[in-house]
Amino acid sequence: MSSGQNLFHTLSYYSVLEKEFMRLYAYASMFSDQDTRVSAPLALKQEMTSLQTDLKSASAYIEPAILTLPPQRLEEFYHESPS
Repeated sequence: MSSGQNLFHTLSYYSVLEKEFMRLYAYASMFSDQDTRVSAPLALKQEMTSLQTDLKSASAYIEPAILTLPPQRLEEFYHESPS
């Protein structure tokens, strides 16, 4: 993370992306529970599970990157960009 603004944008974007994913996953899950005899909704749910793996894999660097920052650097980021 190079700046407070960069950290803010990263976390904001990830939050929006995860929220949207969870909404779609909930839809797919409930849709597949309606009638378990129909395979298309189950396939949709399985696709969402695969996308969840991709999302987690693509964003796995975020938390470790933040945890490696010294507390003083995080404090600088906060003062630089309080949002």
